[in-house]
Amino acid sequence: MIEEYFGDGSKFGCSIRYSHEDSPLGSGGALWSASEFLEDEFLYINGDDYLEIDYTELINAFHNQNVSAMVAVREDARGRLDIEKKTYRVIDFVSESNLYLHYLDCGTKVFKKTIIDMIDPCYPFVLEQSLWPILIEKKQLYIFPFMSKNFGIDTFEKLTEFKLWLKQQKYSNN
Repeated sequence: MIEEYFGDGSKFGCSIRYSHEDSPLGSGGALWSASEFLEDEFLYINGDDYLEIDYTELINAFHNQNVSAMVAVREDARGRLDIEKKTYRVIDFVSESNLYLHYLDCGTKVFKKTIIDMIDPCYPFVLEQSLWPILIEKKQLYIFPFMSKNFGIDTFEKLTEFKLWLKQQKYSNN
């Protein structure tokens, strides 16, 4: 349905190419299979997450750190990333979040394409579980913290909440 609606992107003033999966490959497998389409640097955005952030600021922060990966995060008890507060470098990817705050990966990242060479794919696989430990060891994973609203829109309830929020934004901006 997405490809049918957007086509090659020309009616929207852009160019769109598609990577298809015969069976689910996981977030890492999907990225791996689409790697031929990637630029040297690229945004990776989960389709079921919405962040109210300035993407230009995210990209500028990525360039200023000159690293392989940067992830947009919020401080949250469900988070799994521990950071070095002075530098925003990720120092640990915890297997389970416990009672104190970690940073929650909110589904938006900036990568250098070289991260593809760090992954040994075995389909299906989750990108973060495969890549974060490698990037942490290489000191190449940093965070972009933000405080504004974020939504996971992966259930009907969350989608309904998001729609209500969007309506409120529309009316408050008029």
